[in-house]
Amino acid sequence: MAHDAPVLVLDGPPGAGKTSLLARMVCALGDDAMWITEPKVTLATSSETGSWADARSTGQGSRGHVWLGMRWLHPRHTNHLPAVLEHELAHLQRRDTGKRIAAESAAVAVAGLAAGLLSLPAFALTAAAAWFLNTLFFWWGELACDLAAARVCGRTAVSDMWREDLDHERARSVLPRIWVTVRGLRTHPPLRLRILCVEHVPLPDARGQAVHPLHTPAAS
Repeated sequence: MAHDAPVLVLDGPPGAGKTSLLARMVCALGDDAMWITEPKVTLATSSETGSWADARSTGQGSRGHVWLGMRWLHPRHTNHLPAVLEHELAHLQRRDTGKRIAAESAAVAVAGLAAGLLSLPAFALTAAAAWFLNTLFFWWGELACDLAAARVCGRTAVSDMWREDLDHERARSVLPRIWVTVRGLRTHPPLRLRILCVEHVPLPDARGQAVHPLHTPAAS
């Protein structure tokens, strides 16, 4: 096929007939065209200063999207790229986006009902309990994705990634360190807990012995 051949992109809502049209085109063109299926997961990077260390994912149905800050593509950090990618892909596989929305919505609903039906002390206790359980739910998801990454990349790859973050935190002054830690605890467990979990929780069907396709040695 010529390098300057035109590219046809079929887009439209479900039920628009894209699959039927594509089937007819395959029969008509056969090997004279290159067929690329719709990706299930897309990846984007950001060079913005505030997104340097970002690693996020969101999913809807069978599709997902991963955002990575440029830190993970820097020569000093690319050795952590397999672990962070497997962590975010585990979020998509677990459908954590929908679960988190449901958990936060339930917590807000419980707090709203408590505000209208209970006394002030009972409302405060109920709201605190809802916040605490929601936080634990978020922590459980993060630890589960850490273990999923460890099954693929090995315990050392994941724990080294979090140890590097821990060293970076220690380099901060006291007040910024406290602020970053407290702000992150709402959705992410402490780094020491993550390291402890990755290093000691049993891993069924561990595949960490194989080298990950994206593995690169750490830059000196």
